[in-house]
Amino acid sequence: MQDMVTAKTESADFYYAHGMELMKSNLKESYRQAYNEFIRAKDYVGDYEGIDNKIMETRYKGLSRVFVSVENKSMLKFPKEFEDDLLHSIFQI
Repeated sequence: MQDMVTAKTESADFYYAHGMELMKSNLKESYRQAYNEFIRAKDYVGDYEGIDNKIMETRYKGLSRVFVSVENKSMLKFPKEFEDDLLHSIFQI
């Protein structure tokens, strides 16, 4: 049993260190990869020091942000719910 605990701890250490290394490049894709590494580390050792802050940081820095505007140029008038549903479906992708 001790060997399994040691293996999990070493795996978490590896993923955490790799995530930290990925963050050094300051690239959006690297932050996305680092996010996955921190999630893996947390899966192995749930209370890894500072892991939740690293997960939040890499998630924020890895997000792509877009501005979406809906403009109806047709002759049909759509209800407000249609626009809401349309925008909601875009952000679910």
